[in-house]
Amino acid sequence: MSKSYAAEKWLLSVIQNTQIDSIREALINHANPNFLHLEQGITAIHAAIINGNLEAVKILKHGLPNESTQLADYNVVTDKFEPCIVVASNQTTQDKIAIMQEIISHRGVCQRSLLDEYVLTCKATIQDFKNLSTSDFGLLAHYASRLCGVDIGKIINDENNDDRYLIHLCQYSGATVYNQVLREDIELEGWTAYEFLPIRIFSLFEILVKLKAGTIIAEDSVSCCDILCKEILIEIETFKIEQERRAIRDLQDDDSIKTNLYATLAEKFIRNVRNNPNQEFCLASGYMGHAIYLSFNFENESDILIIRFDNLGVGIDDRHTIKDDRVYARIIKLEQATSKIDSVKDYITHLFLIKAQVLPERWPKNATLEQKIKAEENYKQERNKLLSEIYDDDNQLCFVEVLSQQLGLPEQTADTCVATSHQVGLLYRLNNNTFYQWLVCEEKKCIVQDNRKKGALMVTDLNLWKTTPDTFRIPKYFAYCPEEPISTFIDDEDNIMELFNAEKCINDFGSFKALRKILDKGDHAELKLRCQSPKKKSRSDPKIPRVLIALLRLRLGLKEKGLVDKFKYLEKSRETIDLVLKSDRYNDTPTELYFHYFLGLIFYSFNQLDLAETSFSTCLNLNINSDGSYYLDELKKNSIIALGFLNLERNNYDEASIYFEMVSEWKLALFGLGIMNYMKLESNNGGPLQYQSAIKYFQSINDRTSKIYYIAQKFLSSIDAKFLHYKYFD
Repeated sequence: MSKSYAAEKWLLSVIQNTQIDSIREALINHANPNFLHLEQGITAIHAAIINGNLEAVKILKHGLPNESTQLADYNVVTDKFEPCIVVASNQTTQDKIAIMQEIISHRGVCQRSLLDEYVLTCKATIQDFKNLSTSDFGLLAHYASRLCGVDIGKIINDENNDDRYLIHLCQYSGATVYNQVLREDIELEGWTAYEFLPIRIFSLFEILVKLKAGTIIAEDSVSCCDILCKEILIEIETFKIEQERRAIRDLQDDDSIKTNLYATLAEKFIRNVRNNPNQEFCLASGYMGHAIYLSFNFENESDILIIRFDNLGVGIDDRHTIKDDRVYARIIKLEQATSKIDSVKDYITHLFLIKAQVLPERWPKNATLEQKIKAEENYKQERNKLLSEIYDDDNQLCFVEVLSQQLGLPEQTADTCVATSHQVGLLYRLNNNTFYQWLVCEEKKCIVQDNRKKGALMVTDLNLWKTTPDTFRIPKYFAYCPEEPISTFIDDEDNIMELFNAEKCINDFGSFKALRKILDKGDHAELKLRCQSPKKKSRSDPKIPRVLIALLRLRLGLKEKGLVDKFKYLEKSRETIDLVLKSDRYNDTPTELYFHYFLGLIFYSFNQLDLAETSFSTCLNLNINSDGSYYLDELKKNSIIALGFLNLERNNYDEASIYFEMVSEWKLALFGLGIMNYMKLESNNGGPLQYQSAIKYFQSINDRTSKIYYIAQKFLSSIDAKFLHYKYFD
């Protein structure tokens, strides 16, 4: 055992036995209080906190008079990635509050040197950046978790958080994301900074490591790495402030105790701002249920404090500069800021108190209409009161308004409060839209990598590197398109035999029968397992045509609820089907018609509407002898319906109507015509005629065994509620 390790073990032992003199002696002998003891999963500073020994905590943090000792860092984490504030908040010792106050007051910001060390460790350890393994992802997640002080693997695997993040990244790119199918099962909007920020830090950390390794290229990579390092440190501190705020909020103590701790946190925050001039610090402010990100920057030479409200608050229409559907961040500045520090501290303390407040119930259950209207009015009054305090409408800070255009701030869409609250500050700090768009694209590539979620949980498995297109949507058609074409193809033994013959698997047709049993009993989990590992492990294993695996993946992709997994299955299916069609192996066969239709579905899901249109149009134009095949005729009708919905996506109502009228006897076509007229009403391009037409088409769908019937009934109810006035037109 080395002398250094012996000193650390001695320090831990005397702390746990509350021997203050021995603690001093161990420190004088150069014991490191930040050393993690793997047997117990804690450091010396964590042990002192768990013991509730405030004196020991202060000695470890502040050292000894006239002695050179290593000092404890309150950012250091346990083996479960718990920082000191979380460990302290979980205790029941007598000095718990005093210890929390000590940690909050004296925790320093994360150092650039530590970030550089972790980046270099990952760069040196990972062998093949083009084929990251789950253990590689585990390594990246491990060091990102140590920087944040939270288990990122757990966060990214909880509550569909990877799906939420992917949706937000697509929204940053200006995509319209349709989530009509998934919204019934999972909520992909409205999440907290405590979930969002660690995933953002994990992605930026991974991108930084790849940039350093030269695996991905950006213009002026050295400068980009420096900018990314600074941004990661800002994001980390934003998260840690939020972590400390939540630790205070969750205490079961008097409000006065919480207020004192909030004041300590506010004092530390503004001290960091003043001690780091021209460096931005952020707060995840707002109230419970809505985030408003504020950014603070102190200009030392001019003694000016700049405060920027990055995103709108819900219900705000007069505090930001808004032009049409574009909005600017709101900027205020405090001149002679040093003399106003106490007022700023009180303001930030109040922001922390507001963030913990719960607004009254907006729509009480089982309430009468009158009660609901009254509750809604009360909710808005309370919300507006909080917003007035957040924006300091009474100007207790004595600020001066600054036009955000003067600072060259980027424009945002007016609904930024919902989707892109933190993104505004990121774009401002990067100060380079090209680099910003590149970064968002790289983040999308990160989030959809195979086995990234597993790797974040330290599970070892083979990874396949995947990318995502610039936009990703779940089209309207996917909510209604029938699965019959896929099932019909897979159920037809002649079709399957053609696939086996084409790939010389004829002797292994029995292997498909095993898959047939899985399909027949609808075992989604087993089918996923088979499609994830389709490769033969030995010569004796049955061989399954790769294009058949592609079709099974397509079926899985359409059923999958998680967006990231949905993308993976559809992308793998696309690669194979596209390759097979280019081989001319299935020219002039019914299989070619099916494959073009399947490819159109996948292109549609990736928002590649031009390619989707080409595939569906090819289905109509292929001159294949169907011999009166009912299934092929149905497939061509499905292609026509898809082209109709595709034109609805583009708001080409005339084109959509032409396609739907071609197969007007189909309930999907009737539904499409109903949707078209409904969309015209929604966009104020319609009137009484569109109202009557929408009603007529939806009412024409009378098959009560069809899912479309019940969706049509919902639209009928919505039309009656929204467009009641049209009933009175002749």
